[in-house]
Amino acid sequence: AAPEVTLLNKKTGSIVGRVPLPTQTRDFPATLSGTTSGRLLITSTWTVGQKSGLRVTALKGLDASEPRWRVDLPTHDAGAGFQGGYRPVEERRGYLWDPEHDASGFALALDARTGEQPPWSAAASRLGVVDDVVAAQEPGGVSGYEISSGRLLWQVKGDHSLAVAGERTVILIDAPEPDATLDPGSGGLTSTVSAIDPWTGRERWRAQVPLMASIARV
Repeated sequence: AAPEVTLLNKKTGSIVGRVPLPTQTRDFPATLSGTTSGRLLITSTWTVGQKSGLRVTALKGLDASEPRWRVDLPTHDAGAGFQGGYRPVEERRGYLWDPEHDASGFALALDARTGEQPPWSAAASRLGVVDDVVAAQEPGGVSGYEISSGRLLWQVKGDHSLAVAGERTVILIDAPEPDATLDPGSGGLTSTVSAIDPWTGRERWRAQVPLMASIARV
């Protein structure tokens, strides 16, 4: 209930705290979300002149007056965790991963200690994680980075779309021009799906699918 969130004990239903929210806007209301390790985050917007973006505040327990950190990001492209708290923000490898609404990838990542956005997240519109490798959808293709060091491992340039990252592989879908999606033989829709090794970027296999593929799950 604006302008605060009431927290309940999940076993007894008793009130354990109330967290005040910052000023809300109609287009992007301030929300409270949580991480998979139990931390609490407040997401709102910031505006300076003609510029605006996403503000994420990490709390110390239930204390909103002295946050652990606060970061202003020049984007509104948040996922299901930061934008509404529909899913918990995943906490692993020292980062907070904001899941997309379909739970097949991540919208962005922040350093769990400082809130800083790593370069491989700032340049990406979509992220997938395999072990210690993050696959990033970037302008001009898909790149793989070692999470622990931020080192660039590989790049697949061209009209490729990052579909999903599985346990041992990264799945890409070709995103050709609309006129090029028809199979020259049958005249039907077609897509090219390929599996990429997460550490080397080498293609393991490629398959033609007789439909317009979008999101894949491994």
